[in-house]
Amino acid sequence: MRELQTAVVGCGIAGSQIHVPVVEAHPDLELVAVCDADESRLRSVDVDADVSRYTDLDELLAAESLDSVHVCTPPHTHVAVAEPVLEAGIPVLVEKPAADSVEAVDELARISEETGTTASVVHNKLFTPFVTKARRKVDRGEIGDPVSVTMLFGEPRDLSLSDRGDWVFGLPGGEIGEGIAHQAYLPLAFVDGLGEVSCVTTQNYGGYDDVSFDGVALEALDGSGDRLVTIKVLTGSTSKDQLLVHGRNAELTIDFIRGGLFTDRVANEDNSVGVLDFLRSNAGLGLGATRNVVGKVGERLAELYDARVNDEPPIPNRSHYEQIDAHQRALREGRAPPVTLDEARDTVRILEALGEAASAEQAPTVGDGGTDRHD
Repeated sequence: MRELQTAVVGCGIAGSQIHVPVVEAHPDLELVAVCDADESRLRSVDVDADVSRYTDLDELLAAESLDSVHVCTPPHTHVAVAEPVLEAGIPVLVEKPAADSVEAVDELARISEETGTTASVVHNKLFTPFVTKARRKVDRGEIGDPVSVTMLFGEPRDLSLSDRGDWVFGLPGGEIGEGIAHQAYLPLAFVDGLGEVSCVTTQNYGGYDDVSFDGVALEALDGSGDRLVTIKVLTGSTSKDQLLVHGRNAELTIDFIRGGLFTDRVANEDNSVGVLDFLRSNAGLGLGATRNVVGKVGERLAELYDARVNDEPPIPNRSHYEQIDAHQRALREGRAPPVTLDEARDTVRILEALGEAASAEQAPTVGDGGTDRHD
């Protein structure tokens, strides 16, 4: 099978530390070129000697015969970078978020449709092994009809600092505004897209000057109007990264810090749960409660359960590798890409809602003499 000739445009963190090594490691892809307008950054990328380096995208497109281009530049540049690539008939895989506005995503979709060339977006955490397991469980009806999803994220981060570059401070929330795309697309994957966004609250607890929010609470309905989507994000806090999928028969907890998938059953008619369900639940809580209740038997069962749910070996950039693999297979087979622009558009809608809420929070309140509403 012929290797797909691939180029990575944008040699910042995502391009140089994730996409380049994943493409080079993939047996069915060949990295033929890297491109960045910053010559010093371009020179610093660790690639094989036969990989060409370009500071000009047009020169890259004219010189190379490409099957795919990975766009790893800042979000506000995605349309401008992707447009000539799509017009050259080359599919693009764009880093998240797809763009810096819904309008820009729509423009990217228009170009993709007019050129007949696919554009896809990196939503890599959907391809984490325990997330794919959770999606299969939901699809098979193992937890009953999902009624809501809850995303909880926290980290002890100073948002005045960024290793991505100063461009992040142009986003609402700065570094958190770049990363929060993950917290947006993950819950949407378990419901019927995004419907009405009903409540958005942002807060600048840390009093940042260059960042509009460091805390977020959002509630929305899914596309069907039947399921609740809740997203809560807080920085300057203890670390937490969990997605809870609430079904009528059971609840799934996807824990990215503990690295696993855990199931809690809804109580039976007598308000009790089975012993195995109790062990499954407590197996993900450090085994402490299980040891206290059932001793060595519970400990062993919990260990077996942990081994089963965490049976995938740790691989650097595993989720990116899995999505890039799915993307190249879709290209070969002429199928729709694993993450479409429609799905990415819903994510950017959430980011826009957060930005609008942050702007409203910062705006003077009518009749308050022009002072900030939080003063």
